[in-house]
Amino acid sequence: RSNIWVAPSARLNAVKQITFATESWASWLSWTADGRIVYGSDASGDEDLWIVGTDGRNPKQLTANTLTNEFPSVSPDGRFVAFTGGRTGLPHIWKMDIDGGNPRQLTDEGGEAGPSWSPDGRWIYYTSIPPVGEAEKSTIWRIPSNGGTPAQITSSYSWWADASPDSKLIACLFRKSDGSPLKVGVLPAEGGTPLKLFEIPPLASRLTWPPFRWSHDGKSWVGVENRNGVSNLWSYPLDGSKPKQLTNFQSDLVWSFASSPDGTQLAVSRGMSASNAILINNVQ
Repeated sequence: RSNIWVAPSARLNAVKQITFATESWASWLSWTADGRIVYGSDASGDEDLWIVGTDGRNPKQLTANTLTNEFPSVSPDGRFVAFTGGRTGLPHIWKMDIDGGNPRQLTDEGGEAGPSWSPDGRWIYYTSIPPVGEAEKSTIWRIPSNGGTPAQITSSYSWWADASPDSKLIACLFRKSDGSPLKVGVLPAEGGTPLKLFEIPPLASRLTWPPFRWSHDGKSWVGVENRNGVSNLWSYPLDGSKPKQLTNFQSDLVWSFASSPDGTQLAVSRGMSASNAILINNVQ
C-alpha cells in the first residue's frame, strides 16, 4: 500500500499527500514538463500507468487491458512517455503520447526494462535483461528516442541508467567483475570505463525504483536509506564528501521518488508492505 506525496524542494519535510488509495499502490514516479506526475498503479486491477496533477484531483488512466505497464519515464518536452510494457509476452521498451495514445514498441530483443530519457531528449537508456539464470549478464543500452538501432553502453553487469542533467554522463548500478561488489558507477554517456565508482551504503534500500537519481545540479546522486523500518532520502556528493540526509520522515518506506524538471518540487511514493508465509502440504 503506497500513496504519492509532494513537497517543495526547499522544504522537503513539508510533504503533502495527494493520493489516498487504501487498497492499491502508486509508484514509479516521473514528472511532466507542465508539473504533472506519471506513475504506476494497480488501482485498475492490473499494473497500469496513470497521470495526476499535484492537487491529486482527477487522476487519468493512460494504459488498460495490455498486461503489465511499468517504470514510466516522461520525455523532457513532456510530449511522450517511455515505459516497460509486457503486452507481447516479454518486457520491452515502449513509447506513447502523454495522453496514452499511439503506443509504439521501440525494442524487440530478449527482454528490456527500466527506460530513462536523457535530459537533452535524444536518447532512451534501458537495461537489457538476460535469460533466466544469467543475471550477471544484464547490461545498459540506449536507443534514439524516435526509434532506431540500439547501442550497447556497458559490457560488465549493470542495471538502471540515469543520465546527468547535462546528458554527458550516466550513473548506473555497476559490477566491475563477477563476484565483485555492486557499486554506483559514473560513466561517459556513450559508454566506456567508469570514471568513478561509489560504494553503496549498507542501509541503501533494495526496494526503491529507481534505486537512485542524479541531483538537479549534477553534483551528487540521491538514494534511499532504510533505518529501523523507515526510509529517508540521502545525497551522496560526487566529490566523495560526507553524505547528507535530505528528509526526516518518521514512518513508512519510500518506494519511488522524482524531482520536477525545474528542481522546485519532489514527489515521493511512500507506504508499507505486508506479507505472509504459507505452508503447502502434500505437494504432488
